[in-house]
Amino acid sequence: GQRELARSGENLRADIVFCGVPEQDEPLEADILTAVDPRLILVGNTSAFVNARAESRLVTRLRKTGASVFTTTRHGALKLTLTAGSCSVQTRSGHNIQLEK
Repeated sequence: GQRELARSGENLRADIVFCGVPEQDEPLEADILTAVDPRLILVGNTSAFVNARAESRLVTRLRKTGASVFTTTRHGALKLTLTAGSCSVQTRSGHNIQLEK
């Protein structure tokens, strides 16, 4: 799946990536992260499938890309607002980030 897509030669560049956490494996493998090169990664997950240690490793790995990373288990609800040339994320826990074009 992800490796084949990353190696497809298609332009996959995106500023924002939203993903879930599968029961097995990890979301967003290294190849796809390199191809997409996101500035913001939003992870929607439930505590039923993610333990705190695994989530911490995932967030650390995703942050190594240089992207801002927010997860629903850590930050609660995430509100994404898109406008011409910018986007912002507000979290239930009080974080706010603004990305400009």
